[in-house]
Amino acid sequence: LAASDFTLSKDIVDLLLNGNELNRVYNVETTEGEGWGISSFGISAGFPITMPAFKEFSIGASIKYLVGFGYGKVIEANSNLITEIDGIRGSGRVVIDYARGGNGIGIDIGAAAILLNQQWSVSFGIRNILNYINWNSETKRFIYTFSADSLTAENIAESDIDSLFIDSDETINTNPFSKSLPPELRIGIARSTNRVTLAVDFVQGLRRAAGASTTPEIAFGTELRLVHFFPLRTGFSLGGKRGFSSSVGFALDFSIFSLDFAISSKGGLFSGRGLGVAFGWMFRL
Repeated sequence: LAASDFTLSKDIVDLLLNGNELNRVYNVETTEGEGWGISSFGISAGFPITMPAFKEFSIGASIKYLVGFGYGKVIEANSNLITEIDGIRGSGRVVIDYARGGNGIGIDIGAAAILLNQQWSVSFGIRNILNYINWNSETKRFIYTFSADSLTAENIAESDIDSLFIDSDETINTNPFSKSLPPELRIGIARSTNRVTLAVDFVQGLRRAAGASTTPEIAFGTELRLVHFFPLRTGFSLGGKRGFSSSVGFALDFSIFSLDFAISSKGGLFSGRGLGVAFGWMFRL
């Protein structure tokens, strides 16, 4: 799994699109960002509970071992730029924390039920309800500062541009630190027959962070089983971090294990605005 979340100052976008205005101060204090990459290895268990209102009712949980490959976060981004009659001047400071490895534990919980007519099922779950990753490999802090005074087209042309800036960069070792993945609520409902399943999922991030959004997401999907062990799937979703996206996939589903494959795209499968690929496998005991 990998996720990133970056916010760029509106002043930077305005400067790039419209050029610099005389005597206007451009600030980047609202620039922030975070990103991480991990692998997750989990064991899940479910337990049936007798409840008169349902044909079947089960609760379950997963415990996951999390292996972190990389983490980075912009701790501070403070910069300004102003254009005056005699030239451009500015200064800035950027601080980034990062690590190249870590490990931790995560827990998911959930419940699922089949209604008495056996064609409708409902589910509820919270992913990452408890979790942490201890980033303890090559933990460092990068600090970069710069300042420039009275930059003009003339002195840039006549001098080495590096000589017009006073800058410094420093990388220091830091102590290991712990971070948690954002928890996520999922509620689903589905109607199934022997060959077709129609499903609706509601997803709500409980904390804004890289990989999760507090904007609700609703997803619609269908599975077609013309061949029992080879289901075909397609669907689309609205809201969340991605807005409108669509997906297609299939599985090789046997009695003791299954392999799942899917691709998804923001704005449509062939929109070119971003493509995701997913692969999963599961053993049943």
